[in-house]
Amino acid sequence: MGPRRVAFWAPKAGSTEDTTMYSVNELGNSVGVYQMAYPASGCMSAKKVQAISTYAPGKSAAANGKAAEVRVAGNFVYAVNRNDKTFGAQQDSVAVYSIDPSTGNLKWVEAFNTYTYYPRTFQINKAGDMVAFGGQTSGNVAIASRDATTVKLGPLVAQLSVGGAGGAGQEDDLSAVV
Repeated sequence: MGPRRVAFWAPKAGSTEDTTMYSVNELGNSVGVYQMAYPASGCMSAKKVQAISTYAPGKSAAANGKAAEVRVAGNFVYAVNRNDKTFGAQQDSVAVYSIDPSTGNLKWVEAFNTYTYYPRTFQINKAGDMVAFGGQTSGNVAIASRDATTVKLGPLVAQLSVGGAGGAGQEDDLSAVV
């Protein structure tokens, strides 16, 4: 599996009731879905209820492809793929899923271009209308538009080189976008 990062979602804002945890699995190229329980006494627990690929149904990970980061925005989950080259030689993807509000389970929506190579990190702005992707190997920050209603990512809005290009798989350049 190789869990790397987690994000949480709850159907009721400000409540832990029916909380779901999403874990991006770097080595398994998947997102694990866990129902969380917070008993009055004792420790919290997580029960795995689903695992879904970070690739479209029927597609598999590219050689040396790795999932890297997961984010929740409203009733949607995003997970970036590194070295999948879905959109070109140095253009990796972000997988988008919708959350079933009654179960927390995920359903594949679509993959979008991150306009980066080896996207290690990303952030969705507070308004929900832009996403910044940090390309670890491409050494760039790419900002794409996002429709906050349909969750579809749009064209590249801006791009900034923040260092030299790194080596594929070497983990040697841009590591965070905030």
